Amino acid sequence: KRLYVCGNLSNRLLELDTSNGRLLRTWDVGVAPYDVVLAGNKAYVSNWGGRRPDAASLTGPAGRGTLVRVDPVRHIASEGSVSVIGLFYYLRIIVMMYMSERDARPVPPQISGLAMAGLVASVLAVLYLMFTEGHLSSHASMSLRRELCDEAKRLTLLLAEHPLCGTPETFALLALMHLHAARMPARQDDAQELLLLDEQDRSSWDRDEIATGLSWLARSAQGQTFSRYHAEAGIAAEHCLAPTFAETRWDRIVECYELLERVAPSPLHTLGKALAVAEQLGPERGLAALHGFDPPVALADSYLCQAALADLHGRCGHVETAHRHREAALALAPSSSVRAALTRRLAANSDRRCRDADRTTPRTRGDGR
Repeated sequence: KRLYVCGNLSNRLLELDTSNGRLLRTWDVGVAPYDVVLAGNKAYVSNWGGRRPDAASLTGPAGRGTLVRVDPVRHIASEGSVSVIGLFYYLRIIVMMYMSERDARPVPPQISGLAMAGLVASVLAVLYLMFTEGHLSSHASMSLRRELCDEAKRLTLLLAEHPLCGTPETFALLALMHLHAARMPARQDDAQELLLLDEQDRSSWDRDEIATGLSWLARSAQGQTFSRYHAEAGIAAEHCLAPTFAETRWDRIVECYELLERVAPSPLHTLGKALAVAEQLGPERGLAALHGFDPPVALADSYLCQAALADLHGRCGHVETAHRHREAALALAPSSSVRAALTRRLAANSDRRCRDADRTTPRTRGDGR
């Protein structure tokens, strides 16, 4: 069991293991926290100071010394100075409701199959977010957080091995995690700077992780279910199986993105498909795939969207447009490591234009035909 305690002097929320009193995790929550409410997988913490916490936390309305009242449906704190902290370890509570780490436990009879399926889907979604944060962290000083990736894999494996939670979606998510984790050893240089896919030493990729990921991907093909996790694992598998960046089967990746758009429509997936089309057929075709693209403000104002547009326009020779998106991407980058990687990538567009031209130029046969 977990106990969450407000540290009035340390200005932190403490997570304690009640079985041994060990301190597990802490979060900065503003000045003099004094009340905490758990709802969903978040903790709502009020404090006397009324000061906003650090940028890593979300905050509710400002106020001083008022107790937190949480809407049980929308999970919105209605008053008080509030820090909202994502509690990834809350997943343990959900998982342990239905299983121990060694022995399956029966599901309570009041939980219907449909409710159980919804519960598993919700847990998978949070595990996906947990792994994503570890794979490319939003933390300004840590680009990668292996401990989050490892914990997400461990919890997903618990679900995969459970007779009621081991679904094709669970297998596909576990495959995705292992395939992404396989590249972790090559994603940073000696100075802990991020390395992009085409900069990585593929000989240092973890072949055991790749084999495990492919095995779970094969298991996920059982039955008629196809989820976003299947499509994303397929994309990750193509990258892991390519001997070099130039030999990547971009046509297969484009197909996976098309399937992804069908099962989980998202402007972010549309953007990913456009980049894959650009690698397969050239940047002009990639930009054409974005015809009518109208992303929501949250995506349009993200470094991911701005960097993708800077890359495509730069490779097409649209200098002014590319420069505008490049400057926006660099300004929005969440860390110096991400900013350095973007700078290298976007500065190399002249070389990439040459390769793009070579890719789209019809090749003649040796006999002149």
